[in-house]
Amino acid sequence: MVPGFFAAATYPVRGLLHLLRTPRLWKLALLPFLVNLVLYTLIAAFLFWFVSEKLLGDWLSGWPSWARWIAGIVAVLSALALMAFSFTILGNIVASPLLDFLAERALADLRGRPLPEGGPWYVEAVRSVGRQILKLVLFGGIQLVLLLVLLIPVVGVVHPVLSAVVTIFFLALEYLEYPLAADRVPFCGRFGYLFRHFRTAFGLGGSLFVIVLIPIVGYFALPACVVGATLLYRDLELREGEGP
Repeated sequence: MVPGFFAAATYPVRGLLHLLRTPRLWKLALLPFLVNLVLYTLIAAFLFWFVSEKLLGDWLSGWPSWARWIAGIVAVLSALALMAFSFTILGNIVASPLLDFLAERALADLRGRPLPEGGPWYVEAVRSVGRQILKLVLFGGIQLVLLLVLLIPVVGVVHPVLSAVVTIFFLALEYLEYPLAADRVPFCGRFGYLFRHFRTAFGLGGSLFVIVLIPIVGYFALPACVVGATLLYRDLELREGEGP
């Protein structure tokens, strides 16, 4: 039976458990973890400086204390959301070549055989970063178009729902693309794969949406989510009779 919405939502946790009991993957998971530790620290330090020094210290210095207190709470909550999503986007761009290697090793181990040959590692690394940037452009373009819906009277109330659905879909693509890339599936074919498994992809993307909203957890979970998406990809293969 193909994993449905709720089963697919459990795969980030399954990925973490699989990663913890597979020592040969630890080194490949450690590298993107360290890269993103540095990135997360820099983003957090910048946002803390911006809120405390620029926003509250300079721009709102003349406001009453109660208004500055409320503005500070709103700014911190906004900064946390911004940090979660900016980290997800930037973290995947920066660490994508390393996460590609992690997905390739995990998928090869699960299948028990080598994967299709790719190009030289540096060519694959450039392609990986290019894919991430292209997805970011597509995602941003769609979200900008959806902003037009917000301007339409009455209809605009559905904008948050549409925006969330698009975000969840792209999060599923973000992580399922690692095993799809390892299998050398063409870029356009990866969108088709997600549409064919829309309910499953939406379950995975929904759980990822929750994870990236939780400060710190999203950054710790990055390698585990890649392994979880790879496990889901392999399970779909087996249950559809596509794999050995």
